[in-house]
Amino acid sequence: MNPQEIVPVNIKRIRISRGMNQSQTAAAAKISRQAYADIEKGKTREPKVSNLQSIADAFDVPLISLFEEPPKLETVRFRSNSIKTQKDKANKELCLIETAYWLKNFNFLQSAVSDIKPYQLKNLQPKIEKFDVDRPKRAAELVRKTLGLKEDEPIGDILGLVESAGIKVKTQNFDIKNFFGFSIAEADGGPAIVVNSAPSITIERQIFTVTHELGHLILHPGDYSKDCIGEGKKEEIEADRFAGYFLMPQRAFEKKLHESYGLGFVERVLHLKRFFGVSYSSVIHRMSDMGLGEYGKLLPKFIYLYNKGNKEKINSRKEPVPLVKLDFVEDYYPSLVRRALDKSQITVSRAAEMLNVSLENMRATINSWADIPS
Repeated sequence: MNPQEIVPVNIKRIRISRGMNQSQTAAAAKISRQAYADIEKGKTREPKVSNLQSIADAFDVPLISLFEEPPKLETVRFRSNSIKTQKDKANKELCLIETAYWLKNFNFLQSAVSDIKPYQLKNLQPKIEKFDVDRPKRAAELVRKTLGLKEDEPIGDILGLVESAGIKVKTQNFDIKNFFGFSIAEADGGPAIVVNSAPSITIERQIFTVTHELGHLILHPGDYSKDCIGEGKKEEIEADRFAGYFLMPQRAFEKKLHESYGLGFVERVLHLKRFFGVSYSSVIHRMSDMGLGEYGKLLPKFIYLYNKGNKEKINSRKEPVPLVKLDFVEDYYPSLVRRALDKSQITVSRAAEMLNVSLENMRATINSWADIPS
């Protein structure tokens, strides 16, 4: 990237990380909104140094940081088939840049507080490659065993579990249509999983995305590159099956299914859904796989019966009795930031940038820390 491209990208990235809109940034920098907008959009070919210095001051960053070339990710696997519009392509590039900075910060923080977690699943590859029958299911069972999970144990904290294995996880609201998440290989400072936490995406789907991408890291380690946007159908099916068996081990599913024998169809599905923390369609898929009925018939039957007995209606994309945001909280990265602050390894301004919050909100968070001892 040349300077004319780097400056606009960095300005927009830092502005968003500060929680500021263009008008607020222009006012803080004491320049016109139009002048600022033209610089951020790259329309001003040679911005005045005085304007750039004012913008840097408004962000509380050194001027040189506006000219730093963003880090690049080369070993990426996207989970989206619909990046077709110019807007989505631009958002995809911004997403990759933001993630590259986040990954760089993550590794710096782990080193700064001496909490580097080795990747525990790397040595499983030789065993998994030898699986020739039902590879996704057997791989899911092996990974669960390696992580110390019992055969019939549900996963209460998928983010904590994955991070304990040395896989970094980022959740962020990305404005990309039909984009759920992607993963990054170890060569780029990972392994890491990025999940789109847009309000339109259910928590159940976000949890599934984590395990789906974990499936790709485990089953398809050779398929990572920046340009791997299109999804091979075979690989996607395998990652889906891995996720299903990782979240709902067959033996545990059969046990809960037997225990709920006396419940009605709707109550039975909801009970299993809540126990395993998955979508109701995932439960129905498993029932279908077990020969308990055709998915194409079980799904509409469930929707019909649920809507008949409840005021709040659902459809194929709306979850009944849904999980909430507090069921899916990424807390390790923020804890690294706090520990680095405690050790004076970073400034408050740097902490705000790392957490993608305004300086005001960062200070409010720090004040709240005093209410509960570490």
